[in-house]
Amino acid sequence: MVHGFVGKFICFNFAALDIVYAGPMNVFALSSFAWFGVLQSKVHEVWVLFFESSLENRTRYLPNDHFETFPFPNRIEDWEATGALYHTHRQSIMSVRKEGLTKTYNRFHNPDGRSGDILDLHRLHRLLDETVARAYGWDDLAGRLGHGFHETKQGVRYTLSEAARQDVLESLLELNHQRHAEEEAVGRSMVEVQTEMKTKLGSKGDGAGKRGRPKGGDVGGQERLF
Repeated sequence: MVHGFVGKFICFNFAALDIVYAGPMNVFALSSFAWFGVLQSKVHEVWVLFFESSLENRTRYLPNDHFETFPFPNRIEDWEATGALYHTHRQSIMSVRKEGLTKTYNRFHNPDGRSGDILDLHRLHRLLDETVARAYGWDDLAGRLGHGFHETKQGVRYTLSEAARQDVLESLLELNHQRHAEEEAVGRSMVEVQTEMKTKLGSKGDGAGKRGRPKGGDVGGQERLF
């Protein structure tokens, strides 16, 4: 899966394996429509734009800031079919109209555009976002995402309502903090186990302690955002 690093819109797509990639470009070793679905969803877009790094009026997608810190749902496979539907229809639009992603999403975000293919893409994007929201367990939020043309810092966009975007962001931040705390707790537990092992081995004598000492340093939790 690839992302152009800098762009007017946040767009993910698949590319052939026999390509030699030139930078700057983001390349992800992901091949399923489930991963495509969550990354192309407005849920992920809310996260990216909150930590946005821009170049002129375009968004830069930085894996360290946007991908690695993003709290993915636990069950990625839940939207494989929905992601495939969305991707297949979008590819069909680009093939028929001989357009790339930027031109396609220019029409996607144009309030005056009423072509049937784009209206279908709107419908599939709503379905994709609702499916992703439910994968997080946000069933109530999934029913009030408020898709439509809304004013944003990037201009008018077909996206979630401002209230829904705020709810999504708060939920993602809360989940990010929760997972970070869990990882820190696991790291502390592993440190305690290692310390106990070293103490026990050391009590048998210096020689035994040196032979039995675990390799590597203390294991800490992986830091996410904070």
